Amino acid sequence: MKKKFGLILALALVGSMVFAGFNFGGEALVGYKFDLTNLGKPTTYGYDSTAGYFYMNATTDFAKVSLRGVVSGADSSYNYEQVATQLSLYLDKAFMDKGIELPVGLTAYVGDADGSGYYSYVDPDGIVDDNYDGFDSNTRSEYPIGLDVSYEGYKARTFFTITSGTTFDPLFSVKGPIVDGVDFAASFLGAAKYLGGDSEINLSATADVAKLADLDFNLKASVFTLFGINATSDPIVLAAVTGGKDALTVSAEYSLNATADNTSSVAGSRIFAGASYALEDVTVGGGADYTVSSSLFGYNVWAKTTLGGATYKAKIAGNSDGALALTTQVYLAF
Repeated sequence: MKKKFGLILALALVGSMVFAGFNFGGEALVGYKFDLTNLGKPTTYGYDSTAGYFYMNATTDFAKVSLRGVVSGADSSYNYEQVATQLSLYLDKAFMDKGIELPVGLTAYVGDADGSGYYSYVDPDGIVDDNYDGFDSNTRSEYPIGLDVSYEGYKARTFFTITSGTTFDPLFSVKGPIVDGVDFAASFLGAAKYLGGDSEINLSATADVAKLADLDFNLKASVFTLFGINATSDPIVLAAVTGGKDALTVSAEYSLNATADNTSSVAGSRIFAGASYALEDVTVGGGADYTVSSSLFGYNVWAKTTLGGATYKAKIAGNSDGALALTTQVYLAF
């Protein structure tokens, strides 16, 4: 009953926005991950940013409503128990509508927020986006109060947890250009999410080498690190290069102590390489990685296409230990 009530409430909320006379648009995404290790009996599992989830954003002139599925239990990914809602309020636009022009962009967040800090990393294998972007994307922790301030390409963000008992566990994050062609980001979290200890900090930077060197092909290089104050685990370090021309994109990445392939295990020292090619109606790609500490070899192949405004993607990933999984996604912009 609670699940049905949450879905009805969410649909009613979005419906009321449609008929309120706003400019309406948004996006929705649904994904599942199937464990194919036991062939013939695939099961869904996991709840992270690439498996067993959904979200939907509905945007108006002055606000955005974000809905996301919330589940419990590793094997109930497709059985959402409730729908969490976050409101993004574009305060600078609201003041502008009243004739008051603010010198900065201002966005407030209220509700069951999917809190995340900024980062500047090309992330070819999805390691940061799946796990470490602002510390909390993967666990979907509750951040019911937040604020963004932006000015001429620079952004600052803060979120506070008021549901964790005696601490606010604040998240502070900034991002912006150092010089033209080089971006930098930093985040601080007053809690230990990955490395233990008291608090954690991540730093990242990306250089657009093609812009800096005036090249006729795409080339970017970036680094990312996550370390803790009085941490009980070693820092996480990532370095990556991506490039390409026309329909071809290639990438290479080195990671140290980072979670790989959406698993909960620490990968140790790991090397990854990948490539993709955009055909007329479909983009195909694949990659391979090698974990030095465990001599584990991994691989993946994927394809995506757009039909009727929806983008469909399927990815098969496995490793030399015999693990095999299928991840599917459907993305729709409206």
